[in-house]
Amino acid sequence: MSPARRKSSRRPVRAIARPGELVMDRNASVPFLMIAIGNKVVASASQLYMRHFGLGIMEWRVMALLAADPDITGKDISRLSGVTAGSVSRAINSLNKGGHLEASNDQSDKRRTFLRLTSRGLALHDRVIVSSLERERLLLSGFSPVEHRALLGYFRRLMANVALVSAYHPGAFS
Repeated sequence: MSPARRKSSRRPVRAIARPGELVMDRNASVPFLMIAIGNKVVASASQLYMRHFGLGIMEWRVMALLAADPDITGKDISRLSGVTAGSVSRAINSLNKGGHLEASNDQSDKRRTFLRLTSRGLALHDRVIVSSLERERLLLSGFSPVEHRALLGYFRRLMANVALVSAYHPGAFS
């Protein structure tokens, strides 16, 4: 029996909640779907990048941001990627030990450290980006160029709304 025709051992999805009951519809919840897709894409990328390039997913995120925007700080990377400063710091330390990045202190503020990829880091980036872009192409299979642009627009709008979501506290707006 093909995987598509195999009987599922999962419980059927309950279509109607009990009166007065609120439940999440995982097929209509934007946060659930975004997180599920993100988790699955990151898990497979993590395995692939470690196996083929000896690079963790966080190290790759740091490298990708530094290749596109050299001389940013760890704090900038944390802010741009939405990842904790501790995770970014560990990735920076790992890349530094591997000779993939270099740091220079801000002359006007010694607490700030600017980061950039070394030639070795750029060479590794140039190998990994090929796989990264191919994975993105596969993820977007079946999307037209117009749909792709629309999807990016929706993501930018969602990103702009993150501050609203972060500011929400139950009871504060009722």
